[in-house]
Amino acid sequence: MKAVKNIFFIIPLLFVLLGNYFQYITGLYSLRSIDPEYIYFISGLSVANGELELGHIDNPGTPLQYLLALLFRIIYFLRSHQTNFIEDALTNADMYLSVSNIVIIALVGFFLYYAGLKVYKNTKNIAYALLIQTTPFYTGIIYGNIGRVTPENILPVPVVLLTILLVQIAVGKLSSSDRKFTIFSSLIMAFGLSIKLTFFPILIIPFIVIRGWKKKALYSILTPVFFFVFALPATLQIKTFWNWVKALFLHSGQYGKGEESVIDFQTIVPNLQKLWNGNAIFFLILLFFIIILAVYSRRQRELKSKLLIKISLSLIAACILQILLVSKQFEQRYFVNALFLIPALIVVGFELTKEWHLKIKQVSISLLVTLVFILAFSKTQVPVIRQLSTHLANQQQKRMPAYHFFQGINANAIKILVPGYYNCPSPEYALRFSYGWAGKQKELYQPYLADLFPNTIIFYFWDKTFNHWNSKPDLENTTQPIYVYLEHFKHLETIDSELKKHIHTNFALKEVFRNEDSNEVILIVEKQKNDA
Repeated sequence: MKAVKNIFFIIPLLFVLLGNYFQYITGLYSLRSIDPEYIYFISGLSVANGELELGHIDNPGTPLQYLLALLFRIIYFLRSHQTNFIEDALTNADMYLSVSNIVIIALVGFFLYYAGLKVYKNTKNIAYALLIQTTPFYTGIIYGNIGRVTPENILPVPVVLLTILLVQIAVGKLSSSDRKFTIFSSLIMAFGLSIKLTFFPILIIPFIVIRGWKKKALYSILTPVFFFVFALPATLQIKTFWNWVKALFLHSGQYGKGEESVIDFQTIVPNLQKLWNGNAIFFLILLFFIIILAVYSRRQRELKSKLLIKISLSLIAACILQILLVSKQFEQRYFVNALFLIPALIVVGFELTKEWHLKIKQVSISLLVTLVFILAFSKTQVPVIRQLSTHLANQQQKRMPAYHFFQGINANAIKILVPGYYNCPSPEYALRFSYGWAGKQKELYQPYLADLFPNTIIFYFWDKTFNHWNSKPDLENTTQPIYVYLEHFKHLETIDSELKKHIHTNFALKEVFRNEDSNEVILIVEKQKNDA
């Protein structure tokens, strides 16, 4: 048994290794990926301070907010307390996020190990246990997200928990009429929904599997109740949250935008084509599963057979609903829940065909097929990992020169940052972006940010405004040097024109840094004496 247990370390260790590797080559979040990292940073910080009326409740992402709050407090506990908690977190935001991500990846890795042991204990089938552990790996999105702080990183957890319950039912260790299954299902589904609303199609699985209409009704009541308990920040702003959900359903575009149309039929076919192109393996497995179910249904009639058919139909229904959801509002990341069901489809498929299995020298054909499948699939993922590795490493390499230049600027210098949407070589923009999602807690953070960055101004192109946390630095009369960072040197003419509205003394913008690889440029304002 001990030797078998050691097998279940392999996939979780690979998951943790990939997470740490991708986080390392992603680099500082403030330089690359402020969305959603810095949205969840400010939410986690607010929860850590006992505030639950958050500025961001859209996903709703509540489990990640709670987890970050706990980890932020633990991180601060381990640090020198020369400054208070809020100031330390704001000053070292990248570090707080990076350490939190490492812990989250480790927790998910540990959970995958537990899931393998749990499934093996219930089935004595190594193949089933290994398949369940591969749940996070069937989407390329995992490699882009695993080194980041996103809700998608913990989405596999509720899917795996549900799969464990389904496996227990399939092998007779748990009854679908058991009240325990109803309550556990409600808790797991509410947990998944509180991570991402796109989890919604998965809710149909327990509803179909649960035996008895009274228990189905109980499940239908408990799930939303548990959801509103888990997603307390959304519950406290229920009107705002409901309007957001309603807009998602009634509008054809993403994020509740676009025309008022539940379905835009002109986009369905192109979206389905994109889904197929990016997830062919899922559709092939689903098609093969449907064929197996059709053959099985014609041959079997006993009670256990009917239960397996119900489980199978529930999985198919969830997959179809997820396909319809993504065909309405296309984003590959909205489809990850369906991809997480691939192990469940394969395991139930093995159960449907169990009586046809052969053994080769006492080794189950299911284990041989599983090992071949995992190895073949892993081989297809190597180019994906290498390509993403090269991309992330190149992006980090491009951005570091400007970052190092800013590190050498006089601390009292005035900095005018003209960023793109996602990054800037100085953490002030990431925190400004984060501050925009602080909601009612803006007043809490404003004094700290004003004290930390008294000489920073951020210019937004979309509304041509100069933004700061305190009174704006006196650009006209200051004796401190003024540096201007441009995310792209094509913006030089625009910023020169806007600065003339605030600096009436003749001045010139002298270039002191240029990065041709990233198009960034840093300039210094040189004031000139007016001719007599």
